[in-house]
Amino acid sequence: VAAGVADQLEPEDVGTISINLLGAFSDLDLSNGGDTHTVTVTSSDTALILPTNSPLNDLSGTADFSVPVNANGTATITLVARDAAGSQVTTTFDLTIGESSDAPIVVTPILDVAHVEDGGSVPVNFSGVFDDPDIADGDVLTYTVSYNNPVLVTGATIAGTSLTLDFGPEQNGQVNVTIQAEDSTGQTVSDT
Repeated sequence: VAAGVADQLEPEDVGTISINLLGAFSDLDLSNGGDTHTVTVTSSDTALILPTNSPLNDLSGTADFSVPVNANGTATITLVARDAAGSQVTTTFDLTIGESSDAPIVVTPILDVAHVEDGGSVPVNFSGVFDDPDIADGDVLTYTVSYNNPVLVTGATIAGTSLTLDFGPEQNGQVNVTIQAEDSTGQTVSDT
């Protein structure tokens, strides 16, 4: 092993990573007319970081990796260099995919609601409308509501993922009701 490979940090959602192995290994036989080598690349967590071009056919190649969307964490990468005589050397390094906050998204838009005049309050269930990939990591969504016709809609209350709309007496017409989802980092998405 000449210098090995330093630990690496890449951002979430990077997709693919290429790491140059030039200088990671040395072999005295290279200066004596050459030698042939293979470098096998493995990952301790292939669900996070998957080597895509192992084995390499020389010591100065590039190790390529695939990283799924929204994945983060650390995997230990093991490089095993073998020469034509069967001698081998191993080095490892950590490849970390840093976590970043993803914005919430609208999964299924809220359906339009029809209501009769003087028909009382209307409940609107918006469960399944919003999602955030970071919920699995403990992120939480909070919801707010706004509307553009305060004469028609006199009040709106959110409890969990249920919205209750209150209407003024003897009123009819159209109102745009917007629900906004906000994650713990302040990123938002809205649906009307």
